[in-house]
Amino acid sequence: MSKTLYIYEQASPHVHDSSERYKGCVPLSESGIKKHFTVVNNPDAADYLYVGQIREDSNVPLLNQMVLSLNIIKNIHPDI
Repeated sequence: MSKTLYIYEQASPHVHDSSERYKGCVPLSESGIKKHFTVVNNPDAADYLYVGQIREDSNVPLLNQMVLSLNIIKNIHPDI
């Protein structure tokens, strides 16, 4: 049985998708999502929520990105 996944509009893709060497090696890559999940349009109907890959070379510190991601989730799912 496929799990459901909601992908946030702001979610950035994995860098693995842009490299032939690493394509498909992480579960939430483009091919991994197609293989393991049914994407839904409603976060309330999803088993999992995807907020995107947090890049190492981002100008925003990692902690700030994590807090931003958690705030996005909490705004949509306040009971979490």
